[in-house]
Amino acid sequence: MIEGYRDLKYTERLAATGLISLEDRRTRGDLIEVFKMIKGTSKLDYKSFFTLDVNSRTRGHNYKIVKERSRLDIRKHCFSQRIVSEWNRLPPSVVAAESVNSFKNRCARFISLGREKSSI
Repeated sequence: MIEGYRDLKYTERLAATGLISLEDRRTRGDLIEVFKMIKGTSKLDYKSFFTLDVNSRTRGHNYKIVKERSRLDIRKHCFSQRIVSEWNRLPPSVVAAESVNSFKNRCARFISLGREKSSI
């Protein structure tokens, strides 16, 4: 604990320290892993987890992932299901990053912008 922040609520501590929430950090980590799989820099093949949407009429970026229907609630919380909506929501400028570090920076900016909009 940081001295002086003990009595603050979690959201107030995050704002005071300039950190992002654990939920946002987990989402960012999952998005980075998807990026690495799709770009081929991960040992995992994205085809084992996802199917890319080949429909060219969709809005957004060219790496949209098809969201599979899950009948059971337990399946909805698996990596290959929970991250699809977040990935598809990313703007083309974030997904078009050339390197993992570039993606990390763009993704962090996008997540922080979304958090600012939701607090207004």
